[in-house]
Amino acid sequence: TLGVNPDFLEEIIVTTKRKLPGKSDRLIYLTDNSDFTIFRRHGVIFEYLPPLVEQRLHATDMPWQAYLRERWGLLLAKWRPRRVLAYGTNIDSFLGAAPAASVHKAPDMPKS
Repeated sequence: TLGVNPDFLEEIIVTTKRKLPGKSDRLIYLTDNSDFTIFRRHGVIFEYLPPLVEQRLHATDMPWQAYLRERWGLLLAKWRPRRVLAYGTNIDSFLGAAPAASVHKAPDMPKS
């Protein structure tokens, strides 16, 4: 549910829970919405990734592309999904939109 308008999250959760193929299957929602209320109210599993606006705000402090790609790899290993559904931005587009690593320029040092 990356990039999904929060007003649509409830409908997505209700619909996907209703259409869950089997009792042994588990839904894990990946969200960039920091308000977890809707996920908790429905008792669903969710994982959070910072939204693009936050990534851009802190672009000089964090190597977002590397971090998010590693995090996505960990989530795949943790949950081992059989299928990935995208409501909103798909994961490849989300990862590709992350700010590239910035090169920090060292402060000028006084010459002695």
